[in-house]
Amino acid sequence: MCAKIYCIREEGPIFRQRLEERGHELIIGNKIELDKLADVEVICPITCPINAEVLDHAPKCKLINKTGVGIDNIDLEECARRGIFVTNTPDSNYLAVAEHAITLMLAVGHHIAERHDLLKGSSPNWQEAAKFMNFECLGKTIAIIGFGHNGKYTAKLAAGLGMNVVVFSEHSKPEDMPEYATLAASLEEALAQADVVSLHIAASPSQRDYFNAEKFAMVKKGAIFINVTRGFTVNEQDLIAALKDGTISGAGLDVMPEEPPVHISELYSMPNVLVTPHCAAQTPESRDRRQIMQVENILSVLEKGEAPEGRLRNNPVKIDK
Repeated sequence: MCAKIYCIREEGPIFRQRLEERGHELIIGNKIELDKLADVEVICPITCPINAEVLDHAPKCKLINKTGVGIDNIDLEECARRGIFVTNTPDSNYLAVAEHAITLMLAVGHHIAERHDLLKGSSPNWQEAAKFMNFECLGKTIAIIGFGHNGKYTAKLAAGLGMNVVVFSEHSKPEDMPEYATLAASLEEALAQADVVSLHIAASPSQRDYFNAEKFAMVKKGAIFINVTRGFTVNEQDLIAALKDGTISGAGLDVMPEEPPVHISELYSMPNVLVTPHCAAQTPESRDRRQIMQVENILSVLEKGEAPEGRLRNNPVKIDK
């Protein structure tokens, strides 16, 4: 039976081909257009909010299919109440995101952006660009905050660079740790010894301002701060203050409080901050895995009335087959 599937972007050739082969119709928009949802059974929203207002306009909706891990833009309880499944693609991008976290760490630690800015143009300032001291990984300690897929692979990559890996995770036990990582007894213990803090906590509304002035005060002075989860998990003004007073020597951010920015944050103009546009997962391999998992989610819900194992994010009333 043909279903209408509303997507905020063109997900890719694998996604389109496999769904159209099953007779499904794709509707592509660049935002949630309420007047186009009346007959839609699946919505792929990316980061667009899914709330009661949106769902009121989509009475036939059976599935909200989110890419990546974070589902902070979706009202899970409202979806569950209406019997709507919410799925994501948790294993599709963790390799790319972990590599990006390490890339940000190295780029900040080697002052790549600052040096680049000094050397570009018609009058490169060679002497000024050369004065920075670089960050050497061997023997340094990285604190991995959150130990899901992204955190685990970031830890593995950091260990490969000769770093000591300490983990803080409220959901892990010492026996869960790989041989190259140690579980800290508290967040304070992890932060106090960290030369690098890499944030990988699950993104949910309850984690807003998770990393704030109180936690920055726990960090070993001069540490590098990396965030590849969500911008709202870090208090923006507290991060700016920590960067200004030297608590944090530099920050690598793939996520910001507003995406794209409406009010331009001071973080964009700070020389010791490197920002990328929430692009950590953008690799061909991650894109292909994401498309395959999205199709699996959609077909499983539409054809079987159930979500693939490990990808259901709420508890809806079971859909009639």
